[in-house]
Amino acid sequence: MFQLSATSSSSALVYDAASRGTGDLTNASCSIPSIGFLASSFAATGDITLSGTVVNVNTGFTLDTLTSAKIASVGSTMVFTATSSLDAVIDVQSSRLTFASGADTALTAGYSDNFSVLNTVAAARSTVGGAYASSFALTLTAGTSFAFLQDPAGAAGEGSCTLTTGSGTAAAGGTATSGGVTLAATPTSGACNVLLATFSTATALPAGTYSIGLGRSAVNASTASASQFAPQSYTYSYSLTSGARVLATGAAAAAGSWTLNGTSITLQYVPVATDTNLQLLTSNTSSSAGTLTFVAYNSTGQTCSGDLGAVNATSVSSFGGQLRSALLGTPAAGTTTDCTTSFVGTAARAAVVLTSTTPSTGTRFHSGFSKSDGVSRQIIVNSGN
Repeated sequence: MFQLSATSSSSALVYDAASRGTGDLTNASCSIPSIGFLASSFAATGDITLSGTVVNVNTGFTLDTLTSAKIASVGSTMVFTATSSLDAVIDVQSSRLTFASGADTALTAGYSDNFSVLNTVAAARSTVGGAYASSFALTLTAGTSFAFLQDPAGAAGEGSCTLTTGSGTAAAGGTATSGGVTLAATPTSGACNVLLATFSTATALPAGTYSIGLGRSAVNASTASASQFAPQSYTYSYSLTSGARVLATGAAAAAGSWTLNGTSITLQYVPVATDTNLQLLTSNTSSSAGTLTFVAYNSTGQTCSGDLGAVNATSVSSFGGQLRSALLGTPAAGTTTDCTTSFVGTAARAAVVLTSTTPSTGTRFHSGFSKSDGVSRQIIVNSGN
């Protein structure tokens, strides 16, 4: 046997024997060290073959011919692309029980937001190792949990991650699910942070759209004990299975996020200096807690932003010190900002837009400032309430 090494020559790959020797080469065999596959080789089902000729490089005489020798088989192919993300805005005005915007056409009755993927290449039934049924598994993982799917307090099965009797709704469907679909939530108690949709057919995974819809029915939306929607981000992954065997998996990718709306006001003029004390009180009479964020504009039109912390339910919270520290680029503990220490500059002032993720009907702001000399007292003019 001869070990071969490869060199390229135009469109052909030429293998040279390391040592030809002087003996009788009748019935001699040669081994190819390794074969790599291009991704384009797996674009369609079928066999991957190798063809070529064995040529005496000195005389040009053809010694042997290799015609379409099968070296691998592609049983199934699939190409998935996300076509619709979870991108709804949760309405704090409705106690976070409905969406304010961004929801897609509902798969089920009531408010729904859909995630969809498009399979552009059908995964055909494989004959390698026997027939099998293809299936598509879609996993959505929430940053917190699918708590809105759980039964409300006092209901039968309370705390279980159920898709049929919980306060929320979930459904799976699409244009390519005629072969049947099952939807399960895991774990069945506790965090409830994964939805698994399995689309199965007897012979193939059809090309088309696969979707999961999330929301709440009209009845449960008005139930006082219904779990609230939570701001969170989602990822998805897919797998192609044959019984207990996993044939292919995809890396996790972003599937969108749910965010909160809220109550916003603008502070037209905010003096910012180390000898100036800011006063900012937020009154929240609702039972929903939230967070207070800001976007600031300096005298040259540059912006910075930050998170000032929690707005407690049924209470008055103070944020004057946190806002001043953030605008000076030295955030206080428990707050964040991207403002730099030179943001306000020599102008020593900024305009600030505040947003509290609490209902506007129960949210009020009071703002002002005082100088360290104890003489000047001014009220900052708000754009609302």
